[in-house]
Amino acid sequence: MVPFKLFHRLRAIITLSALWLLLTTPACAFVLMDGRNITIEHLTGQGRWTVLEVWSADCSVCHRTIGELQAFTRRMPGTSVYGVSINAPDLAHAQTFIDTYHLNFPNLIGTFDEMDDYLKARAGITLRGTPTLLIYNRRGKLVAVQHGAVSAGQLVDFINRQDKTRP
Repeated sequence: MVPFKLFHRLRAIITLSALWLLLTTPACAFVLMDGRNITIEHLTGQGRWTVLEVWSADCSVCHRTIGELQAFTRRMPGTSVYGVSINAPDLAHAQTFIDTYHLNFPNLIGTFDEMDDYLKARAGITLRGTPTLLIYNRRGKLVAVQHGAVSAGQLVDFINRQDKTRP
């Protein structure tokens, strides 16, 4: 009888430990368009502002506004900019969007659910759709999430205001 109780206690401890790891380990790996896995945390911080735009090749607003992010990269070249396509696993569809607009920044690919899980874990919000802009300060802290279109000027103004108030 004693080995039976010990077995159940050990199984409960292992189950709880696995659950704790599952809940506390960020499952935020995305894939660069060249096939390498990467986490968003790896891209942020490093003393530079980082801007990620979540987009979908099927999003009409994304088609109309992706040029604003390209304009932003020219206006603030010291900022890291990435696109995150939620078209996985359809790499070809995402690549067509990138090629059509000659995107001048690296792009990752994932699914809507992966990005939604990431936002829930990092910001306590859900992904409402595309485009969605994520802005990280120089220390890698997520400081803003904006659903919908954002102009290059609005983005420049936001970062400049943040730099003035928090050197």
